[in-house]
Amino acid sequence: MREPDPARCVHADAHWLYAVYFDDLRLCGCGNPEATLALILDLLRACPWYEGGWSEFANRLTMPGFEFVAHQLTAAGLIEHGTVVTGSWITEKGQRFVDLASPAFLEEENDYGYSCSDCPTVEAKEAS
Repeated sequence: MREPDPARCVHADAHWLYAVYFDDLRLCGCGNPEATLALILDLLRACPWYEGGWSEFANRLTMPGFEFVAHQLTAAGLIEHGTVVTGSWITEKGQRFVDLASPAFLEEENDYGYSCSDCPTVEAKEAS
């Protein structure tokens, strides 16, 4: 994944979030992206799952559905697990995703994309 340079663009966090959502999680904007994002955030906020936070989601999604989603979150680098997927914990990347993601992201995602050729730099913003 390309990591935007925050010194070069004031939208670096939005570019990073866009890349995680569309590349790492391999999601798109069809269906019900608000509910999908809400589920992902709920799952990440329930970590560490080894304290029992996973059982609610296994009931909501069925156990195979929960395991599938958990493995996708692992593949995206948002969680890690030890011996079993129900013992997962959030990664630094996952916490950053939680801190940055919001329903507003889904409305703004087409505004930022992977990078901006005309974004003001941090230096230019501070100078104004």
